[in-house]
Amino acid sequence: MSSSRRPVVRVLAVAAWSLLAAIAGLIAIFQNTPMLNQSMLASSVDLEPAKMKPWGGLAYSHPSIWFGLGDNERSIRSGIVLSENGVELPQSKSLHADIRDRGAGAWSHWNRVILFST
Repeated sequence: MSSSRRPVVRVLAVAAWSLLAAIAGLIAIFQNTPMLNQSMLASSVDLEPAKMKPWGGLAYSHPSIWFGLGDNERSIRSGIVLSENGVELPQSKSLHADIRDRGAGAWSHWNRVILFST
């Protein structure tokens, strides 16, 4: 290989590794890994009442696209904390039937939806 082509190959290799690192960082953020929960990106977000929809019984849903993926069948676990008036709701990861039927502040972050009860 000629010496004039070596700098081009090095630049391409650095660019490829940089792109791979950027993609891995975005995946980590949007998959809600501990990286999100331990970084300065973790913050408080108010749920928008206009986006809350009845889900049946005592349950309501709210899209959670900005919170990363919640619990799901691929063993991803949500790290969000849901609070009401500054008080943490302790019944996270509740069964969806319990959220719908029993209420009492039960909630779940499942895939890209937060299910919560009154």
